[in-house]
This record gives sequence, structure tokens and C-alpha cells, in this order.
Amino acid sequence: MTTAMDLIGTDEALRDHWIKRLIAIIIDYVIVSIPVAILAMFGIGFGFVFWSTQGLLFLVYFVITEAFVGASLGKKLLKLKVVALSDELDIGKVFIRNITKFNGFLLLVDFLVGFLTDGDPKQKYLDRVAGTTVMLEDMSSTNGQHIYQTGPEQHSPPPQQQYPKQHTPIYHQPETTAQPPPPPPPEGAKQCSACQGNLILTGDGRLQCIRCGKIS
Repeated sequence: MTTAMDLIGTDEALRDHWIKRLIAIIIDYVIVSIPVAILAMFGIGFGFVFWSTQGLLFLVYFVITEAFVGASLGKKLLKLKVVALSDELDIGKVFIRNITKFNGFLLLVDFLVGFLTDGDPKQKYLDRVAGTTVMLEDMSSTNGQHIYQTGPEQHSPPPQQQYPKQHTPIYHQPETTAQPPPPPPPEGAKQCSACQGNLILTGDGRLQCIRCGKIS
């Protein structure tokens, strides 16, 4: 069994993933807490109602932002987004993965169970229940992201490379014209001393062998 706790000490990508998620959730809690604190300062009774229902505000905040935008404001700042592992991300899946954010203790248990049990170490427990995960915002798919195998690896053959048809031009060798036979040697012509070929007269009155070209 391989858990996030087993891998996080040696896996830099996994550590970076969880550090970003921790920073994102702190930002989100600050964003929701500031208006509640301001209301508490200016209206003690009204503010008390908000403080007492703060968990519900957190839950509503995460469900609305992730269902309609794909990420809370904290995740947006850290360039993270919530995606469904199958089908489309809907409000039901978002509600399931965020339900423990109603209470800080339950959220901690959610993270610890995900860390200490077998499964994708990038998922907290309710991510596995909802069929969701958190990934980098600039990745449109899981390609290029750190993929963890929880079962035996299966290798599929790579797709066959398709090459466009190429038309190879056919080159025709130019036809060679037959050379006329050498003129017959004149009467009384001598033979070449080098190759015994017949000698013919050149324009300057000298003799040239018709076989080896030697001029004498």
C-alpha cells in the first residue's frame, strides 16, 4: 500500500501540490473571515450570528466558487483548479468534496484519511468519494501532470504513425543518341604502335589512332 505520507518526503511535485493547496485554503479562509470580522465590529449581535454560522459560510463559498468557476479565489491565485475525473464537474460533486469544510476538525480528518490510506496521494478522502481532484490551472488535461498508479501498470501500444502519401517523381533518363561509327581508315593507313588500332589523318596532316587516340 502506497500513501501520500510514504511519498511526500521524496516527491517534490507532491510536496509542491500540497503546499499550494494549504496556502490556497488559508487565503480562502482569510477572504471569508474579513467581512465577518468587520460585521462583528460594527454590529455585535449581527456579527455574532455570522460568527456562529461561519462554517456554513465557508461551505457555501467553496461550493459556489468551485461549481461555477472551477476554483476558489485562493486556488485561482495559486493557479489550481478542481476537475472531475469522469464526466463534468457539477454542483453535487463539488458539495461532496467540500462538505467537511463546514468544520475545521472534520476537514483535518478528511485530509488525514486521504494522506494515510491507499489511493491517489493528491486527493483528500472526499475527493476520492466525489471523483474529483485538484490540478494545475494551465493544464487542460492530466497530460504533463504527475500521474500516480494505484494498480498494475498497463501499457498500450503507441498509436501508429500516419504519414502523408508522397508522390515520388519518376525520372526518365534521357535517351542517348547512337554515335556514328568512325570513318573507315584510308587506304594505306598504318596501325598504331601502342594498341595496333588503325590510324587516320587529322586536319593538320598528322595520324591519330581511332582506338586509343594517340597522335603520331
